[in-house]
Amino acid sequence: MSDKDLWLNKTSVKAFLALLKSSLWDIPLSDEYLEKLNFEDWISIYRIAYFQTVDGLIAERITDLPDDLLPEQTLRYKFMLRSQQIQELNVRMNQVVGEMAMLFKLIDLTPILQKGQGIAQYYPKPLLRVCGDIDWYFPKNGPYEEAYLLMDELTNNVNYHANYSCGYTWKGLHVEHHQHLIQIRNPWKQNFLQALLDQEKSIQSTIRIGTENIPIPKPVINSIMINMHILNHQIGYGIGLRQMCDAAMLYESVGTQLDADYLIHVYKKLDVLKWIHVFHQTLVDGLGLDERKLPIALERRKDSTWMMSDILYAGNFAFHDPRYPDITKPFARVKRVPRLFYSFKKFFPLAPIETISFPIMQVLTKFHR
Repeated sequence: MSDKDLWLNKTSVKAFLALLKSSLWDIPLSDEYLEKLNFEDWISIYRIAYFQTVDGLIAERITDLPDDLLPEQTLRYKFMLRSQQIQELNVRMNQVVGEMAMLFKLIDLTPILQKGQGIAQYYPKPLLRVCGDIDWYFPKNGPYEEAYLLMDELTNNVNYHANYSCGYTWKGLHVEHHQHLIQIRNPWKQNFLQALLDQEKSIQSTIRIGTENIPIPKPVINSIMINMHILNHQIGYGIGLRQMCDAAMLYESVGTQLDADYLIHVYKKLDVLKWIHVFHQTLVDGLGLDERKLPIALERRKDSTWMMSDILYAGNFAFHDPRYPDITKPFARVKRVPRLFYSFKKFFPLAPIETISFPIMQVLTKFHR
């Protein structure tokens, strides 16, 4: 079965989404989605879960199925093994995050942990969330430069990335340093965003990882950060369901505590409020988030199903989008230029300045120090 045919198998897609919602919200799973699944359907579900990096959540829900609905034994073992690998990697990543926090403390740096293990706290079972990179925020100039020099000396493999970031490998894990806590491409709104952060008495709270209290953004800043991260990747090459689940779980935990007027003001100033409404509708209709947990009243749009469809096609950061295959680089990201044109066409009406700024800032912000 080709990748393109995979997405046309509606039975497996519906079953996958039902399993995911059941895992996220701990709700009963209707047999109608599973009783007709054959071996090929279950293979499709496994691949979708892997492509979307939510296989830990799916594996956890499958273990609760009655015997007559379980996939064949070989597939059960694949799900179980993948779940174990994810949990072991999370334990290792937590250990490395704690060690890095102590390392930075030795030179009087206290960076804020972005996304990743910080957002995992909002999940009922954090170790089942597939972890990605370790992302640290350092204020620009002094702290960012000090951290760069330290890790360049220790690793000798620090590389500059777009959007005023750098990255390297540390103990087998990819780590990135960022100069912006909330990453937007719009150059005309950077001052507004910095003023917003400056006005906050405290932009951080803490979580306990190992023996360390690790700073993370406080909920309102966290929600803006996560949402803008998703938008920027959507405008670029695409985003997977893991990041959508992050936003949904954050809202499930703290959405009703967030100031709606404040968020509307911020999103209007950033000129992304139209996108926020479509994004929120996708979380509700596509992932099953309770509408009452949204911090902003839902404004429904006639056509929002395309966003969920696009995410399902594209997979994690669009590495698996069958619509734009790059046959010359089978293990690389899909063809970039056609994918970017598709994204720009979709997102320009919802976030025009962010969309226009994306290719310009991708180039300009790589050259920094």
